[in-house]
Amino acid sequence: MSDAPRDPELERLAEDLSSTLAELRDELETRGPREPPRGPLGLPRPPTPGELLDLADEFAIPALIAFLEANVRALEAFQAALRLARAGEEVSERGRETRRQGERLGRDALDRLDDVLDDLQGALDGRPQDPTARTLADEARALRDEIDDRLAESDRRETRSARDRTVPAREERDESDDDVAIDVDAELDSIRDAVEDDDEEDAE
Repeated sequence: MSDAPRDPELERLAEDLSSTLAELRDELETRGPREPPRGPLGLPRPPTPGELLDLADEFAIPALIAFLEANVRALEAFQAALRLARAGEEVSERGRETRRQGERLGRDALDRLDDVLDDLQGALDGRPQDPTARTLADEARALRDEIDDRLAESDRRETRSARDRTVPAREERDESDDDVAIDVDAELDSIRDAVEDDDEEDAE
């Protein structure tokens, strides 16, 4: 009995998401430190409250990059688990278990990635000078949603497949129970006939 059909598209989406996150990380790393604010005479001046918030975002971005790198590694592990499951699925139940574990790891990574993308979106808000990072973040979120949909569809297929495998077994049991009931009825009829014959002989 084979597991639910494999979804090669899921592996391609995981690769796309991994490369998009790597591009986003590279884009954020190339920004470099910002020049201090300067007054009318070109001398440094105290930052405005908005500039302080921007500065806080700039310090948050390296932490977000570290989270992105961790998610890239988790997605790469998810891809490897999918490849292993694809190879092992044909061999044994172990391959199906590997696939299920890979999907669980992938879901965990996608959940963490969603939080990181939310934080990153907040850090990028109000930064029209960085449309590339914003575009990459949006693309990563779209890929993340598509992978999540594929995983959910895979779960539904697996559940249907398991249900389809159990229904015929149940029907076979029901049919064999009916056969036993028919045999019992026939046996009861023959016993009744024998008892009636004995009663007729006793009456004579």
